Amino acid sequence: MPRLDEKLHAIYDQVLRRNPGEVEFHQAVHEVLDSLGPVVAKHPEYADGAVISRLCEPERQI
Repeated sequence: MPRLDEKLHAIYDQVLRRNPGEVEFHQAVHEVLDSLGPVVAKHPEYADGAVISRLCEPERQI
């Protein structure tokens, strides 16, 4: 997998801790974060404001 921006890597680590064993979800999150890398490089406030982190939390219903 490509290396993520430092701020995005921290978000990705949180996703891994919150959702252990969900390999497909981890891959999907990594791909989205990778595609957001240039945006965060231009506008770091998006990662600082936890906007991206909130997008990574899946909605779960039982």
